[in-house]
Amino acid sequence: GAIVLGDGALDLCVAADVIIYIKDLSELFDAVAAVLCPGGLFSFSTEKGSAEETEWPAAEEESVIPAAPEETELQQPAEESAPEEGRQDASPPPQPGVGYVERASERIAHYEGYIRWLVDARSCGAFKMVEVQETMVRNDEGSPIMGHVYVIRRM
Repeated sequence: GAIVLGDGALDLCVAADVIIYIKDLSELFDAVAAVLCPGGLFSFSTEKGSAEETEWPAAEEESVIPAAPEETELQQPAEESAPEEGRQDASPPPQPGVGYVERASERIAHYEGYIRWLVDARSCGAFKMVEVQETMVRNDEGSPIMGHVYVIRRM
């Protein structure tokens, strides 16, 4: 059977050479946020995808990536909004692009901007980026495959 972990049960979660088999990482990040204790670390590696191939805004356009909702926006009284819009929630901002691409190798490459969006904006403050290193993550038939190793902290 499956191992069930309670909220905040882990100090460290590591996914080395695993993320390359997952397209959208939103649910993974939600699950990791639930099981990591405050201050806990999540370290993982990805294959490097470009903004263009992953349909993500280019670096010079990253200012168009929505920021996380401000705390004051979440605390506005409902009566200030139209009746239909009265519900305030901490939904993450919309994703500006796909952020990942499946390659001929059937592995998934993720764009660094997508990962940063997951950490900075979508997590609504649950995570903080600690370290990012570009490195060779594997050697595929004599060709180096570039990627990133990330370390993020649960806030």
